[in-house]
Amino acid sequence: MPSLKIGTRKSELARTQTQTVLHALEKAGYSAQEHFVVTKGDIDKRPLSQISGDGFFTKEIEKHLLLKHIHMAVHSSKDLPSMTHKYLPWVAFGEREQNMDVLIRKKNQDVKTIGTSSPRRTSQLKQHFPNCKIVDIRGNVPTRIEKVRDGIIDATVLAKAGINRLKLEDFIYEQGLEIEELPFTTAPCQGILGVQAYFEYQHILEKITNLELTNIAHAEKSILALLGGGCHLSVGVHIQKKEEFHLDFFYDDQSTLHNHHLQSKRLGDLVRSAYSKVFSDKIGNPKGRVWLTQPIQHQHSVAKKLAEKNYQAICWPLIEIQTVWDPQQLDKLNLKKYEGIVFSSQFAAQIFLLEWAYQSTDRLEKLKNMPIFSVGKSTSKILQELTVTEAPEATSNSLSKILPKTRKPYLIPGTPMTRMASELAEQKIPFEILSLYESFPSKSPLRTDIPNVQTGDKIVLTSPSAVEQFIVECKANAALESLQVFTIGPTTARAIEKHGIKHQMSRTPGSWDRLIEELE
Repeated sequence: MPSLKIGTRKSELARTQTQTVLHALEKAGYSAQEHFVVTKGDIDKRPLSQISGDGFFTKEIEKHLLLKHIHMAVHSSKDLPSMTHKYLPWVAFGEREQNMDVLIRKKNQDVKTIGTSSPRRTSQLKQHFPNCKIVDIRGNVPTRIEKVRDGIIDATVLAKAGINRLKLEDFIYEQGLEIEELPFTTAPCQGILGVQAYFEYQHILEKITNLELTNIAHAEKSILALLGGGCHLSVGVHIQKKEEFHLDFFYDDQSTLHNHHLQSKRLGDLVRSAYSKVFSDKIGNPKGRVWLTQPIQHQHSVAKKLAEKNYQAICWPLIEIQTVWDPQQLDKLNLKKYEGIVFSSQFAAQIFLLEWAYQSTDRLEKLKNMPIFSVGKSTSKILQELTVTEAPEATSNSLSKILPKTRKPYLIPGTPMTRMASELAEQKIPFEILSLYESFPSKSPLRTDIPNVQTGDKIVLTSPSAVEQFIVECKANAALESLQVFTIGPTTARAIEKHGIKHQMSRTPGSWDRLIEELE
């Protein structure tokens, strides 16, 4: 086969990391060369705390993979998005580098200003250096070291992994600086190299993967995803495999600092216990447990509502959302063709905004000038939070009946399986689907490590696909059949009826608010 093109950013650290993968590929019998890609993170210098979503340093590289301009890519795994693309699997490569944050400072000099752009590091710095001013600073590793050397700031925080890979320790000491180890919990996947490939080359990934580290990396990403994902969050996660799995977990939710060390024999139980700690102050002796089965990215808001009513959320994501957006299709998108846009789910809104609208100011302004409609409270909330519109919430049925009938079609970003499409078809309203995501049985350890069932546990099913997967799980584990079932939405209720599932909490489909009412 032809020489493999390996995508990477241009920074010295990215190139150094890529070289180690190139050598491994050559040992496996493949010819490979690096191919440079400039990412949005290299251009946009805003503080990370102001940036929504994740994949800030990887989106352009993923586009190159999907367009087949490159075959594989090397990333710092902590930069990879928590919601993966169906055609872009990634694995952990090699061994985890020394997992530690360090303070680079001038010798024998008081530290009054510390530079960092990380919300996590900022939060931990405020605890350990309460009298110091934290200054936002971006740039590659050598640049940040130079700013300390030149006195622009008194100190900065760096990952020891980057210093080791660039072999900069002697250089730092030669500049009259010193390295102070910090007792911080590091970012999810810090120190782990990730290799991503277009799915046709997955067989090559399998030849260079570290399987155990890959499982740990995806588990660490799961915790970040449960909390909402993104570089704007102040989250630290580090898992080690000893006789059992050990987890250091840090989370600053702006009202409480969570700092825990946990251990478990199973990764799924470890992730669940870490997430439960976020609500431990709100939940005394819980009234009961509610299993949440929707994709992990969207469990947090429900878990918070349950905690306020003194119920414990048990994360068991049956379905995983993977993006399927096509960069060529998105680039050719012309909003003038459409009467308006209908967002039928929060996934549709998030993915469309991050992968299309936010790619340029011009696109975002065009979107704001379009008639926009939303289905469901969570979808409406996402559109408001991302400053697009205050579109009132509706159901698929009610919205289809009030939409003006025009010759122009409505654009529905999302999935071909959306209920909105069938409702519009019934009303003979023209529409076009823009495929952005699909749902699959979750591969997360949160699903594969099934929680122990306790008497009185309830489970919430939110989609027909979740119902189908629940049936599969019940056949493998009879204990799950004792769970009391609550359904969200009419299509989920119909799926329940089709399979004749017993132990329903209610014979009529409900909403999240209705669930809370029934629990009370």
